[in-house]
Order: sequence, then structure tokens, then C-alpha cells
Amino acid sequence: MATSGEFLNDDVMAVPAGIRAALGMDAVTLTRGFESLGTSHELGVVQRKLGLDVVNLFGFCEATVADLTRALTDDLMAASDPDLVTIKASDTDPGCTY
Repeated sequence: MATSGEFLNDDVMAVPAGIRAALGMDAVTLTRGFESLGTSHELGVVQRKLGLDVVNLFGFCEATVADLTRALTDDLMAASDPDLVTIKASDTDPGCTY
């Protein structure tokens, strides 16, 4: 996940105030404005931990940029073939129920 170096050295408790001071919005509003493209599930986990229930196709996906480009260029045709879709549980967010 690409992140800004702006807050990387801040105490985790200072980050919300830093986001508000720098951007004029809270962390929830900021993350609500982003959509995961599936190269990592980290954004979905962050959104969930902030209490957002963002539903999107790629929210908890892990795929390469090349795979995402191919899927979107192909109008997601492979998604209709059960032999080409893999679903697996992840322990990244143990509080997640789905």
C-alpha cells in the first residue's frame, strides 16, 4: 500500500490530530474517500478498524497490478468461472466475520 511519509514518524495517538490539522478532516472521512483496487487488503482492514463497512469487489483482494488490469480489461469474465476464483480465510483481521 502506498503511504505518505507525512505521518510515519508520529506517535500513533497523534496521527488523527495530524490528519485533521494537515487535511481538515478526520481519518474516517479520509479513508471513506478511497477505494481498494485489490493489490493488498490493508486498506480494507484499516477501513474496517475505523468502523467503515465499505463494500467493493476488491476490498480484501490480493492481486498484482497486471492481474487487475487483465481482469478489468476482460470485463471480469474470469469471475464467472468457479475454477478460476479462489476464496481463502485470512487471519489478518480476526474480528472480521466475513
